[in-house]
Amino acid sequence: MINETVVLAKLRNLSEKQQKKLLDSLEFLEYKSLTSRTGQTILQATLAVAAQALLADYESDEELTVFTALDGEAFHV
Repeated sequence: MINETVVLAKLRNLSEKQQKKLLDSLEFLEYKSLTSRTGQTILQATLAVAAQALLADYESDEELTVFTALDGEAFHV
């Protein structure tokens, strides 16, 4: 863990312009982290809903299940 006292001392030694750049960078990292986690959660939820909505079709629609008879056969190119 980084020592807060050391970080604050180094921060105080920076010019105001450098402090502003550092703050901008920290805010960007925070935003990127948040949107990454949120985006992933939304994507997972959307895919789960779509999969649930299509489950009945994949279990009963002959056009979608016609190849299940081949599931046990080896595939050769």
